[in-house]
Parts: sequence; C-alpha cells; structure tokens
Amino acid sequence: MNKIHNTKPFIDEIAEKSILSALISDDIKIVQKILDAGIDEFHFAYEQNRIIFLAVHNIISSGGVPNLITVTSELKNLNELDTIGGFVAVTEIINEYISGWINTEFYIERTIEAKRCRELRILGVVLSQSLENPDSKSLEICSKIQNQIDDIQNSKITMHVESIEQSANRIRDELLKGSKSLPTGLVRMDYLLNGGLTLSELVTIAARTSIGKTAFALSLAYSMSYTNNIKVNFFSIEMSKKELFLRLVSFENDTEFLRLIREGSDNLFANEKIIHQMDNFFNRYKQKHLHIDDTSDPDVDNLILRMKILKRKYAIQIFIIDYIQLLTTKSRNETREREMAEIARKLKLIAKELNIVVVVLAQLNRESEKRSDRRPAISDIRESDTIAMNSDIVGLLHRPSFYGMETYGSSDTMPTKGTAKLLIQKNRNGQTGDIPLAFVETKAQFTNLDLTVRPEYEQTYDDEDPLLF
Repeated sequence: MNKIHNTKPFIDEIAEKSILSALISDDIKIVQKILDAGIDEFHFAYEQNRIIFLAVHNIISSGGVPNLITVTSELKNLNELDTIGGFVAVTEIINEYISGWINTEFYIERTIEAKRCRELRILGVVLSQSLENPDSKSLEICSKIQNQIDDIQNSKITMHVESIEQSANRIRDELLKGSKSLPTGLVRMDYLLNGGLTLSELVTIAARTSIGKTAFALSLAYSMSYTNNIKVNFFSIEMSKKELFLRLVSFENDTEFLRLIREGSDNLFANEKIIHQMDNFFNRYKQKHLHIDDTSDPDVDNLILRMKILKRKYAIQIFIIDYIQLLTTKSRNETREREMAEIARKLKLIAKELNIVVVVLAQLNRESEKRSDRRPAISDIRESDTIAMNSDIVGLLHRPSFYGMETYGSSDTMPTKGTAKLLIQKNRNGQTGDIPLAFVETKAQFTNLDLTVRPEYEQTYDDEDPLLF
C-alpha cells in the first residue's frame, strides 16, 4: 500500500510507524541504532504510536527482544492493546511499513526533525506570550529563548546503557586521542599544566588590587592569539576597550611610544614614526583572533548569552572575564556568597557545554598583606569559597616588589625586581607549583623569564627547567 507523508512539518506519521516497524523487526542491531540516536516516547506525536514505543522500551529494558508476539503480549499487560487498535494494528505496522527496516537512518532523521519542529512551534507561542507581557525585558527573553533553542538543537536523550566492553572501548579511544590543550605561550605555565589550558575547564586567576590581574589576563590573551592563533574573547567589565588596546599596542612598542600616546599630543598624526608603528600593530591585529568586548552589562546570564553567540559566530576557544566579583544575577540570593556560588557554577557549566576554556579574574582580600612574605593563599579569594571549588585551576599572582620587597622570602631568595610568580594552588587534573614570570612594569606585561638576560635568577631553577634558551 502506498503511503503519503503528512504535509504538516511537525507531524510525520509515516516516519513514526516506520521506526516502530524497525523496532519490532526482531533485529537487535536495528533496535540499538534507533535507541542510540536518542529516540524516545516524546518523538511520537500520535498517542497510539507512543504507547507501542513504550511497550517496546519495556521489553528491551527487561532484556527481551521486541517482535510481534512480545510486543502484543506487553500491550496486553499494560491494558493498552485495544487502545492502539488491537493485534491487527501491530501487524499492519510490521507489514506495511517495512521500509523502516531498510531506511532506518532516513526515518530516524525525519522523526527527530518532526519533534524539533513541534518544539519550535511551542517556543514560538511562548515567545509571543512573553512579548505581550508589559514587564518583559527583551534581553531576558532572548536569553531564555536562546537556551531553549540550544536545548532543541542539542537534544539527544539516549536510553542505551553501555556495556562494560562498549564503555571501555569508547574511553580507550578518547584517551588515545588525548585532551585538547590550548598552549598559553608562557612556557613554564604550559609545562606545569601539561601543554596548556584544557577545553571545558574553568580557570580562576586571582590577585590583590594593583598586582596585575588585568595585565596578566591581557598578556595571556595576546600570547595565545598572536603566538598560537587561538581564538580568544576578552570581556572587560571595568576597563574600556580604548585602554585595553593602548596596553596591547604598548606590548609591541617602546616606552617612549607609550608615553606619547598617553599624553595624547595633538600632532601625533604628523609623527610618521608613531603612525607607522600604529598601522603595523592594527594591520597585524586584524589578522589575529583576539576579540575585545568592554560590555558594561554585569548580568551573568546576558554574558553567557553573548558567549554562546560569539562561540557560534567566531568559534571562540577561550573566554576571559575581568572580573568575576563584578558579575551579578537576577536571582534573589540571601547573601553575596550565594550569588557568587551561582555565578561560578554557571560559568563552569557553560565551559563544559560549549567545550571552551573560561578564565575568570578574581579579587583577593587583605589577608595576604598580613603575612610577612605577602604570599597569597587560595582561601584569600573574596566573597566566596565556591569560586575555587567550581574552578578546575586556581592561580594566584604574587609580586612582592609591589610591597618594596627584594626577595620572595627567607627560603626563596629569587630577586623580585622585574619578576612575578603565578602560584598554581589548585589543578584538578595535574600538578601544582609556582610559575616564575618576567614582569615589564612600564608596559604592564607578563612574559617568559629569560635566564640568559637575567643570569642572577638561574640559581633558583633546577636542570629540568622547561624554558631553554
């Protein structure tokens, strides 16, 4: 019997019955293919088809094989055989929709497409109702709608439970492929972190005021995008885009150039050297993948919406946020600590969902300044312990020269002038330790510490130092 596909995009009766026919084919491989595709009862718009699918699922869950006899028996047990049209209805599905056995993947795709169209139709109604509410805000609506669209795009609820053998083989293959690390260009940092920053991780970099959080983050963004062509987005809630660009320009030019730019002399357009240096920087910048976003909106949900858009549009691999304690939520949390806990959890989840690195900067309290060596600790992070708890990596910037100290302490005689350390005090998937860095104060830039230039520091390293010059 020839069947005509339903012309409504959100209902596909032929596809539904073809899937059921394939499920009752007594071929466990076809059954497994359908379940692995994430087909569940919600993919069936017709109640009779949904009931038959649930009967099939019960049989599979109990270790049986679905066929005409077992499915009919299960429908009797559920008191649903008459509801779906009796034994004849099951027989008709098997005999008249046999193409489902042959073109299984085609009908899987059609069934999933029909479900998505139904969900989008419902979403359109929700959107229309939201817009009719005079108290609604457009950005809040966009955020909610975008999240639901993402759920529709990514929905795949699999009922297949892996066997030990299947699980072992899959994990083995994933381990052999290795985890994707994004090199920072800071060689000792990459060495300690086994190649760099890992996708899906939340990284916190914290420091006291004026120690150089923004400078470090911008140096990191510059190094990753310019040295390794990694796609970076820098969210600055506090500093303007102009000020950040001024710092970037200074990375590639001398201090005299920076002084002239900061003074803002009226005749800079007549200075050919300045024009040449500026053109060189911006021509190079246009070829790189460093996005600067000085958004003034501190709402974390709106920020996450921007991250999703930027990820989709530009394939951004790492997002840097300056800084986490400036973010807020719409939730009515009883305390600031609970609000920060919610923000940290959301940022960790979005890192995993988008398979990106999220680097957040954080303020430290004054506790480190009470210590004789001024060395910060992970417990010094302001407002919430959950920032560190949700982070995969926590690094603390330590720059004793800011306090007029000449060494890092009685047991660490490394000179502080022109140097800094990033103290990795938490690393969920690797080792911890101190990372020595060079700090160019006139440019507010962190770079690799060159031992050939500063031989007096060489005694502080062992023979396994990864940075060889």
